[in-house]
Amino acid sequence: MMILGLAWLFLIASFSWAFQNEPEGFRDLKWGDELLSIQGMKKIGVDPSYGGMDKYIRKSDKLRIGEAKLDSIIYCFWKGKLCDVTISVKGFINWIGLKESAFERFGEGVKNDRFGQSYSWFGNKTSMTLVYSEVSKKGIFWISSTEIFDQAERLRKEKAKEDAAKGF
Repeated sequence: MMILGLAWLFLIASFSWAFQNEPEGFRDLKWGDELLSIQGMKKIGVDPSYGGMDKYIRKSDKLRIGEAKLDSIIYCFWKGKLCDVTISVKGFINWIGLKESAFERFGEGVKNDRFGQSYSWFGNKTSMTLVYSEVSKKGIFWISSTEIFDQAERLRKEKAKEDAAKGF
């Protein structure tokens, strides 16, 4: 699911523009902050994308945004630097609370489909996608550094080019 969300962000990352209150990170953390400088992080896994992105939770996190009770906040680090935050909610009521808070803070974004619940914001520093699934009754809010993911994507393409030269 995360890879699909990131692919969507990269597909249109080159069409960046600013949006209202564009964040430079999440809460008190900024994109590119070093993992080692952040207190209270607990590793929960590795996403294999882009050579590996370490996934963490923050023990002190308040699992609430506006009226939404959050299921989790997961921080991703690429090469030891904060690059992505994934916020998850369960249930329609929590989804509505998260969506209303996001719209209030960042504006309504771009609706990605006619019938579903998917919205995106594309800025100079941050790209965000907010999605709700009627089937699973879960919502996800991805908040990502455009600069770090551009670096990761360039590196991925270079590696693919090198591998293709060796492997064909």
